Amino acid sequence: MKQITAQIWEKVKTLNWRQIGWYGAVAGVLVVLGIGSRGYRRQELPPPAPTPVAAMAAATPDPLAALAVLPTPSPTPVPAYQWPVDGEIIGEFAGDHPVWCAGLEQWQTHPALDLAAAAGEAVAACADGVITDAWQDHLWGNVVEITHPDGGVSRYANLSTLKLATVGEEVAAGQVIGAVGQTAVCECDMPWHLHFSYQKGGEFVNFEEIVSKNPF
Repeated sequence: MKQITAQIWEKVKTLNWRQIGWYGAVAGVLVVLGIGSRGYRRQELPPPAPTPVAAMAAATPDPLAALAVLPTPSPTPVPAYQWPVDGEIIGEFAGDHPVWCAGLEQWQTHPALDLAAAAGEAVAACADGVITDAWQDHLWGNVVEITHPDGGVSRYANLSTLKLATVGEEVAAGQVIGAVGQTAVCECDMPWHLHFSYQKGGEFVNFEEIVSKNPF
């Protein structure tokens, strides 16, 4: 304030009082005071506060942050597959081309494996799963079906009995679910064996492609 007053006084002293007269001098002083007051206001007014852009950005929630805390879905467990019986393959998988069936005396596809086994030999579940069906088929004899956690479906046919399998029961790999019989009419001319098939996605798959070891 003192600096503004001094500046005004210096301007007043430079006025030529004789030339401008009394009224002119008064008017000049008022003009000088007006200029000084504007300068004073310019100096005294505080500068405008900066827009808190950083604070606004910090307060805005990150939409991706919520996704980061979501739990990662667990992958579908893949069961460890094994052979249901330990025997030689005496009937190869033939899902795409027909083979001669001596029992029926006709050509037909064979989307399964025939595994040699002794009469009454225990048949085990090839992997963990649930027994989803068990029935007596007019061609394949006694059949047990197991659905596995990865969506695969295994079927065990030509069994001697269905009394060892309960529909709805959870079974573990290697658990006995039947015994080798001779109930499949269409393969009655073959030695004692297990007729075994596996499906994935509704399609028959060669079980040899599922397991990575030799069955013997």
